[in-house]
Amino acid sequence: MAYEVIDNFLPEEDHAVIESVMLGVNFPWYFNSEIVSDANENKLNYQLVHSFHRDYGWRSEYSDILQPIVDKIAPTAILRVKANLNPSTSEHYYGGFHYDYPEDLIKCKTAVYYVNTNNGFTEFASGEKVESVANRWVCFDSDTLHSGVTCTDQKVRCLININYI
Repeated sequence: MAYEVIDNFLPEEDHAVIESVMLGVNFPWYFNSEIVSDANENKLNYQLVHSFHRDYGWRSEYSDILQPIVDKIAPTAILRVKANLNPSTSEHYYGGFHYDYPEDLIKCKTAVYYVNTNNGFTEFASGEKVESVANRWVCFDSDTLHSGVTCTDQKVRCLININYI
């Protein structure tokens, strides 16, 4: 399994802005009735999302908080930037293994930037796990099967998912 983990990805002051804005009372989160469309039917199969960017461009008034990330990765193209907010569950809940972009669609990278520290994690189909640690970055090929897993020790698990070339 090939993935890269970078702790303290951003300078602390840049991370603090992202964390305070995204976990603040005025940040707009939107209900998504399923985490992965073909995941099992379960009342826990939902999350809150915020779409920063889609194929057709930036669409969030909060996109400027991500500039330090964009500057650091210097992508050729950004395909999607979406934030996920998963409420705490009594037991770890797997959102469902999925590809962000299957290889036959487009060859790109997926990166997960963890906004807060909690006992949730990203698990790969290989069984390897990356824990949710604030200001941690994990990057892998987008045709890698992975699943987000909820936390049980904090109110929420918050992350930013970036697909880019």
